[in-house]
Amino acid sequence: MINTFVDVAAKLAENEEAVGALYEQFAAAFPDDRELWAGLASEEAQHAQWIREAVSAMAPDARREPVPVIRLQAIVSMTAFVLKLGERCRRGEITRVNALALARDLENSVHEGKLLDVLSAAPATAVSVDKRLAAATAEHRARISATLQRARA
Repeated sequence: MINTFVDVAAKLAENEEAVGALYEQFAAAFPDDRELWAGLASEEAQHAQWIREAVSAMAPDARREPVPVIRLQAIVSMTAFVLKLGERCRRGEITRVNALALARDLENSVHEGKLLDVLSAAPATAVSVDKRLAAATAEHRARISATLQRARA
């Protein structure tokens, strides 16, 4: 199976939405950090929208270009992992500190870096999305890490 930009981008957008849903669950489960989680959830939804807008803005021939940087199955596996974390949260198996550490790790993941690689290798219409996502991901890491440090103190 060829990993076209459209296929990869669609799965990446789905993954962003899954992470956003996880953060919404964390907001419900951890009221001390509700504002953080709710904000992150909203921003993840925005990231998915940015990805979809980048694909829509691309010329149809550019959309069929293969993307060698990341495989669809890797994205599917990451999304399944995020959904599993959501199940664990619903069952009360994740603590506040665990949630923060898991979110930090998700934002630091190789997968997140690959997402940015895919977009930076794309036609120019997606490059501005790459820059916005890189900045947003760095900002997420900083907010989550700061909250994690306070929670561990």
